Amino acid sequence: MTDTPANPRSQRRQAVSDLKRQMILDAAERIFQQEGLDGAHMRAIAKEAGYTVSALYKYYASKEEIYADLLAASLDRLHAAVEGLPPTDAAPVIRLRRRARGFFDFYLGRPRELDLGFYLFRGLQPLGLNPELDARLNQRLADSLTGMQADLQALGLPEADALRETTALFAHATGVLLLVHTGRIRMFGQQGPALFEGYLDSLVARIDARPARP
Repeated sequence: MTDTPANPRSQRRQAVSDLKRQMILDAAERIFQQEGLDGAHMRAIAKEAGYTVSALYKYYASKEEIYADLLAASLDRLHAAVEGLPPTDAAPVIRLRRRARGFFDFYLGRPRELDLGFYLFRGLQPLGLNPELDARLNQRLADSLTGMQADLQALGLPEADALRETTALFAHATGVLLLVHTGRIRMFGQQGPALFEGYLDSLVARIDARPARP
């Protein structure tokens, strides 16, 4: 039989373990917001979570692992927001616009996730993340952009041009988001969503204006 008396106990233990891990992650995020990755310490995270340091180490070997888990979960939510919008049978230009808006709107409504994703908790560098963790997290972020690059190629751009335009789109989106969330956009009397929508319009217009390939 597959159901054994141990199974319900095992499920309860897993549920408790998952709850404790989430409490650690929630506490760590508050500490990272206050101290940044470089200034945070496992002892402070443990205290915030209501655990001893030794108990914390049962779940995570370092603060970098905690930060990576927080960021990985955030990037998974970003990917779902970007890829959950465009119907697979929609025209490439529709898919591109919906994916791009999904990316922008995700961070527009979640400024703390932007801080987390771009190491903005009191710093601009991925301080403390080892190359393996940084590469893995960068790949998760890149995965949220590959659909847009594919849409650009479907619109007729060569691969190199599509990559360049995807990079520019990413840079424009994050730049506008930083202006919005820091309040600097008020200097110009502009609205972030309108600026980004205008950029998408100009991108599509430039693609449409390209001479037809022989």
